[in-house]
Amino acid sequence: MGFFRKKTKKDKNENYRKMQFRIMYSFGLIIIVVSAVLASVILERSGTVMRQKVASLVAADSHQLQMNINSYLKKVESTASLMFADEKYYAYDATDESMDEYHRVISEEEITDRIVDIGLMENFSDFSIIYSNDHSVGWLSKTTSGAFPKGGLYDTFAGCITNQKVDSGWAFGVGGNTDRLYYVKRLNPHAILVASFYSKELDSVFKYPEELKGITIRLINDEKQILYSSGKQEIGKKLPEVTASLLVDESNFSAMNKKYLVTSNQCSNGWRVVCSVSMNKIMKENDQLKRSVYLITSICVLVFVSIGMIILKRATQPVDGLVSKLENEAAIDALSGVCNKRAFHKQVTEELGRMAPENIKLFVMFDIDNFKQVNDKLGHAQGDLAIARMGRLLRKKLDAAGTIGRVGGDEFSYYRSFRKEDMEYAKTRMNADMDSLLKVFAEEFTMEHKACDVSLSAGVCLISGDFTFEELSRKADSALYISKRHGKNQYTVYKEGMEDNA
Repeated sequence: MGFFRKKTKKDKNENYRKMQFRIMYSFGLIIIVVSAVLASVILERSGTVMRQKVASLVAADSHQLQMNINSYLKKVESTASLMFADEKYYAYDATDESMDEYHRVISEEEITDRIVDIGLMENFSDFSIIYSNDHSVGWLSKTTSGAFPKGGLYDTFAGCITNQKVDSGWAFGVGGNTDRLYYVKRLNPHAILVASFYSKELDSVFKYPEELKGITIRLINDEKQILYSSGKQEIGKKLPEVTASLLVDESNFSAMNKKYLVTSNQCSNGWRVVCSVSMNKIMKENDQLKRSVYLITSICVLVFVSIGMIILKRATQPVDGLVSKLENEAAIDALSGVCNKRAFHKQVTEELGRMAPENIKLFVMFDIDNFKQVNDKLGHAQGDLAIARMGRLLRKKLDAAGTIGRVGGDEFSYYRSFRKEDMEYAKTRMNADMDSLLKVFAEEFTMEHKACDVSLSAGVCLISGDFTFEELSRKADSALYISKRHGKNQYTVYKEGMEDNA
């Protein structure tokens, strides 16, 4: 009987251990399953958010690229239209056999001088008038003329005029030349204007955030032939099928499948800006995170709560990091290269919140006087160029310790702070910077001043105390108003009571 009772106790202990093991095993299995499911849900959500936000930002930047290329093409077309300034330039017909040799030579010299006056040879690889007898006047490169050893120069380029409404057209690959883009404009029934520029000139137009190094930017025509590509070896080839298959007939769209994200924006001349990026590139950080999370989850079953917190933290960091970097790139005004209005307001407001109230604040409002005349008289392309030059000028002349923003069409702002004991230094530095800036602006914009009476006015608020962004902006704007009212081309330092007179 004693043996029987001892065996029963042993069996009970064994059964207890087995039951305990089953409970621990089941509990551990539940934790593993729950943790794995939770990790999968979090990571899937993280991937979805990343894809959506990156797709949205890529689409926004692609649209900006479209506007940049439209501006570039418009500049070429506007420059070519200068040849219509005088009838003797566009009405001359080299095929007119009744014209004597003297008048022929004089006319062609005048046309050539006009081309040189415009300065086109500095910007274009070709700028020439071609007549129906293949005679040309102006700048015609050996590469272009050499592609037609047996003639046909005029007929080939005349066939590039696809927009019959305005008698012009854009072309690529003419005569086998895939290193340049051509613009063709008819001058008269027997003459066409041919202008071209190297496709590499578009490098300055097609820029993308560093965080998306894997993106491919292309410019294509109706035949899906690549006119420009961030991968130079693709120029002249057909758009890869993996990208072409996602394109639709809509002017502007964004499409995404498991392998690629593709955006397309149609330019003013019918060409398309196409941006594509591999989903592997977008999800690279997320995939690395997924492997780490599953590994940690399988090892640390007994610390489920800690694992969950790590998963959540690790799952959200890559999304926030990438989106933050892209949003910082998006905060830069593409035309001027300084902060846009929203980013400027945010950065200055944050700095005001960090600094002591008694510190000295310098807030300046700039306005380009008579800027509208630049657009009206010289064209919007010249206006865009003026804004870009203004941005470069401010970045070069103003202290790097400050923040510069474009807050309107031709309005810019600048903010920086000084220590509370540096008021005299701040005044001296402000006066020196403003005097220098007005002088350099006058030198930089001499042509615009002569043509449109362009100058620079500024309102300066140099003050200490506890002020909001809106209050500083309002005071500087009041001072700017005084500068405008007293003849422009000057700066005014804010004094108490100016707001009542503004």
